[in-house]
Amino acid sequence: MKTPLWVDTTLRDGIQAPGISLSPDQKQGIFSSLLDLGLRSIEVGIPVQGPQEKEFISWCATYPEVETIAWNRLKEEDVEASLDCGVTTLHLAVPAGQAYRESLGHLTNAQILKTAERLLSIIIKNNKKATLGVEDAPHCDPGFLKELFMTAQHAGAFRVRLADSLGSLSPSQTHSLISPLTEVLTIPMEFHGHNDLGMATANAFSAWEAGAQAISTTIGGLGERGGHTALEEVAAAVEIISGSPSGIHWKNLETCASRIFQILNKPIPPHKPLLGEKIFEHEAGMHVDLLHRGKEVSCVHPDFLGRNHHITLSPQAGRRVLEYFARLWGHTLNPKELATLLKQWKSTWQHRDFTPTATPEDLLKSLLEHLHA
Repeated sequence: MKTPLWVDTTLRDGIQAPGISLSPDQKQGIFSSLLDLGLRSIEVGIPVQGPQEKEFISWCATYPEVETIAWNRLKEEDVEASLDCGVTTLHLAVPAGQAYRESLGHLTNAQILKTAERLLSIIIKNNKKATLGVEDAPHCDPGFLKELFMTAQHAGAFRVRLADSLGSLSPSQTHSLISPLTEVLTIPMEFHGHNDLGMATANAFSAWEAGAQAISTTIGGLGERGGHTALEEVAAAVEIISGSPSGIHWKNLETCASRIFQILNKPIPPHKPLLGEKIFEHEAGMHVDLLHRGKEVSCVHPDFLGRNHHITLSPQAGRRVLEYFARLWGHTLNPKELATLLKQWKSTWQHRDFTPTATPEDLLKSLLEHLHA
């Protein structure tokens, strides 16, 4: 299967999460980090929001190697504002699902099609690429959904977007919805998923398997409500599960993600897949034993991200973990000594009056010294 086109929307959908307000300089920092990850198709904002937004978007448009995308409502004023910014691509969002229809002022299907066709024509006449997206697509009449996409294709759009705006799809539903559409379209389809049920990554991967050639993402799954499709998760799935290249610069992921989350003044959850500081930390005895014997404990190897495994010593440590640290510090224990050490270790931590004044590492070193005294 072909490498997906990653259409990153961190700078549009991602920063719509409540409590985020960024200066142009901060947005430029995020844009530069996305480039460092290897992304070259970036939704950079909504020009009609005002002069400062237009100034930032115009700055992004000075990067000729990037497909810079401006997001627009189905309104001519939006299109005019975007044309002023010099972006390569204008995206038209059509709220055609049941939950979104009222925002169009109760336009009929025929009126929506006519308006979309007219605005696409304006974009193309101005020598810009045009894309059209259907918001709340799962709740749009299937016949009208297909008609919208075919109208966009006929009008000259070079990509269409299917948006699961409410985050209501399952992977099987995603596949069933997208597969027949990609069979009749001659232009690429993009999948845009939200994570309200925690299935955005699975849905995006399923969409790609069903024929969607582009996937909308944000770094770390940033976004309002439950977030968005996490770039790093679905890109890693493409590589590790399917064996297809993702085009992502994995060795830059930790640095770029940390920089973006720092700009947003948000912590990265410690166990966030592929990003968290704890994802290669182990204290379970079985895992430690597997690592000691050179076996895998995860489908993601630390080398993939330029990181390393880390064994943690905690009060819950068992025989294998204690043996690992003893060997690490130059102690070879026979079975009897190891059993004694484990008993002392558990007894120390379980003692009702014990208040630790040293680290677990220092405590274990002390027990090892007494064991060999």
